[in-house]
Amino acid sequence: MISFNPQQPTLANTVSPFENQVSRPVGEANPEAQQSTIRPVEEANKSEKSLRRSQNDENSDNADAERDSEEQEKGDNPQGQKGADGEPLSREEMQLIQKLAARDREVKDHEQAHAAVGGELAGAPSYEYQKGPDGKNYAVGGEVPITIQEVAGDPKATLENARKVQRAALAPAEPSDQDRRVAARAAQLEQQALREISQLAEAQRQAREEEAEIRAEKAAQEREANDLRKEKQNLEEQRVSQAELNRKSVELTQTLVGIQNAGSNPNIGQLINRVS
Repeated sequence: MISFNPQQPTLANTVSPFENQVSRPVGEANPEAQQSTIRPVEEANKSEKSLRRSQNDENSDNADAERDSEEQEKGDNPQGQKGADGEPLSREEMQLIQKLAARDREVKDHEQAHAAVGGELAGAPSYEYQKGPDGKNYAVGGEVPITIQEVAGDPKATLENARKVQRAALAPAEPSDQDRRVAARAAQLEQQALREISQLAEAQRQAREEEAEIRAEKAAQEREANDLRKEKQNLEEQRVSQAELNRKSVELTQTLVGIQNAGSNPNIGQLINRVS
């Protein structure tokens, strides 16, 4: 932009003031007067040309400065991006946008890593945004909700969930302090689940041992009962046999007494067959 400079001389104050001269015949004019009246006009012309050159130089310098500034802005902003106000973005604004864009990628990669590994235990990522000089929103923070709880009555499922939460919390390349706290909480739940699994396994082992003892005791009782039944059966058989022997002995005695009383002499073979 060219502006008026009040310190520059003008044509009015460059020309010497008019002086009355003594009238002389033509051709007898005072040479010094002629010189004094011509010199100021020449000086004025020279001064005007100098002024114009100075103004032209100033205009040229300003134009060069503007051109350099535009070229610098184009170098900083080669695509001519504009801000929310419609003006081209400055170098500082472009640098800020680059930082915000890098942060946006970092935050979204971070949260998406949580969500991908967390699976059904993780919710959808939510982000905190900052508006850049270009009017766009850039994610500068975020979080992914994730469930950390034990499954009642199923320590193995609890263990699986705890380990998945740990993997999800530590999935990003650079876990945050909060991520590490979540992983530590999940590790505690993992240890609790392992203790419950160990206790459950011990309880099952004891139950199996008790069941085996019960089966062994029952089998022993059954064997003892069988032995008692066999013994009773043997005794009963012996009793019957003894009763039969007693009966036959009585018959034999009675037969012998009858023979003795009758005075007869029976056949011994027939007598034995009869008694038996």
